[in-house]
Amino acid sequence: MMIILPRGLNFDLDNIPEDFDEQIRKAFHDYTSDTNPAYMFEDKLSFIDSTLEYLHKTVHEDAYSTVKELCLERMEYTLNEYDEFPDMEDYKCFEFMETCYLAGRGSHRLYDGHACFADNLRDNEKIYRLLIRIMKIVLDYGE
Repeated sequence: MMIILPRGLNFDLDNIPEDFDEQIRKAFHDYTSDTNPAYMFEDKLSFIDSTLEYLHKTVHEDAYSTVKELCLERMEYTLNEYDEFPDMEDYKCFEFMETCYLAGRGSHRLYDGHACFADNLRDNEKIYRLLIRIMKIVLDYGE
């Protein structure tokens, strides 16, 4: 399985290169090239957030498309389960707003209790290990 990370980095989970740490270090160095060292911690957190967006595959999503997809999923569920279209009120309620909010929050979590980065636990565990490795490299950068 291939993973895509910020700054154009792509890795095969089953063939991580020996210079992985150096590639991450260089990517972060380039990411912070114009940053005053006094504000480096903002960039560290921003880079980790960006990494999560790439791993969750949400980096190119926009709010409109995401909400539209949730609407379509609800419509499909209602059609399949009840053989009818949902009422507009089903979308103009706090329950649906909560669904949208939770979907957005879940796509930015390090861990949500599910295999959130891959379709199987094996690859997901590999991604967790790499994510922790990336975070350690970024957090230790410059110290």
